[in-house]
Amino acid sequence: MTVIADVNAKVMKVMKSTGGIPGFESTTGIGPATAVVTIRVSEHQVILLNYFPKYEAQRQKEGSLPYIFGYGSLIEQASRMSTTPSAMYALPARARGFARGWWARTGAIGFTTTFVGAIPEKSSSVNGVVYSVSKEELEATNKREQGYTATDITSDVEILSGGSTPKDKIWLYVNKFKNEKERKESLPAPQFPIVQSYVDICLTGCLQIEQSFPEAGAFAGEFIESTQAWSKYWENDRVHPRRAPFMVPLAPAIDKLLQKHLPKLFAQIQLAPGRW
Repeated sequence: MTVIADVNAKVMKVMKSTGGIPGFESTTGIGPATAVVTIRVSEHQVILLNYFPKYEAQRQKEGSLPYIFGYGSLIEQASRMSTTPSAMYALPARARGFARGWWARTGAIGFTTTFVGAIPEKSSSVNGVVYSVSKEELEATNKREQGYTATDITSDVEILSGGSTPKDKIWLYVNKFKNEKERKESLPAPQFPIVQSYVDICLTGCLQIEQSFPEAGAFAGEFIESTQAWSKYWENDRVHPRRAPFMVPLAPAIDKLLQKHLPKLFAQIQLAPGRW
């Protein structure tokens, strides 16, 4: 079993100074902001403790740092780290009073899709992951999640690995609809389908959590069952992802240039294979 948790600078200092503690193995750097402390408790149990020197210094200076609750692509490690490089590890969690569903559109230029979003719904809950970020990384994630509204859900979060809920604020990205009609108009459609490449990212993240946190249960199954508005408008784009940013990070900027300089032709571009 693998258990992952944050440790503060004081605990880290004690661990470093007591090399004779049974089971203490190593402190491994994984970048300028993060180190991983490995403690072997038994043959079958290893504890990986995330230590964030950068964050601890900021916490001591600023008093607190925010956390993010990721419930879609942010569950997956590589996707999460593309915005927050230090977020290699995250804790499985559940947010009460919110529903996840296929009703999020970002207004991106070019061929796009429908993503999962969240709305307040008292009778529902959403599983996902919680991880800490700096204020700069929170701003970067806000930019990434344009079209969503960051909402404070600190009092509505349960940590599924048995740990305590962070005391600092936890933010979840919510969709704001004027009414039910507007939400229904944002459901998957032929022009805005669900795409398998995005589903794969979300479920890969869920399977990563299952492997690291058996106590979180059937995490991937819960994601599927608790997500609303699955649709027949579902495109398997594994070979050629419909959303280019999955493969070409500068695709939005390129599309913006083409739309500006070749507006008529840009509007006529077809997904491969073209049918002219």
